[in-house]
Amino acid sequence: MKRIIPVYIFQQVNVLLVSLYLLKLLCISELTILQILYCASLISFLWMYGQRKQVVKVNMKTRMKWLGIGFVSLLIINLCFSLIHAQGTTNQANLIGLQHQVPWFSFLLLLINASMVEEFLYREILWNLVRKLDIRVALTSILFVLAHHPGTILAWCLYVSLGMFLGLVRYKSDLWGSMGLHLVWNLSVYVLFFL
Repeated sequence: MKRIIPVYIFQQVNVLLVSLYLLKLLCISELTILQILYCASLISFLWMYGQRKQVVKVNMKTRMKWLGIGFVSLLIINLCFSLIHAQGTTNQANLIGLQHQVPWFSFLLLLINASMVEEFLYREILWNLVRKLDIRVALTSILFVLAHHPGTILAWCLYVSLGMFLGLVRYKSDLWGSMGLHLVWNLSVYVLFFL
């Protein structure tokens, strides 16, 4: 329980860096350096955490299989939601607005860093607080939804399904699998907005 607050604060630093740039308190080179340092420290921390924690090793084939299943499932779900309701979510609208205010590299680093730290918070720290699988998936999915500020019922459903598939991949593979799915999902959404 004592890890939740430091990880949550660390998660907010990612957004704070971009906010400081938007307020013109950081120049682009300072922002980029700080984001790269943030990412490097996060990767170092995750690596050390994985070394200390006794985890069952999952082979890359299993991890990639579940990442692929999760990604294709999310594409289908997202396509169905898009056919029902073409309007994007509040979170997507905020990200699109931000995307036009910061350099592409900084925006990309924001997404990469957010994917990793969110998965560590939801699918590792909070995940390990609960023993029952169904409660784990439900709790982490609902908290994940709330963090993404859904504005409509469909947005709730979309983020719940994303959270549930991230939970499924976490259960069937490991934290790195759910982190990979979150990262691939964010990057694919990023690329689609550029097309």
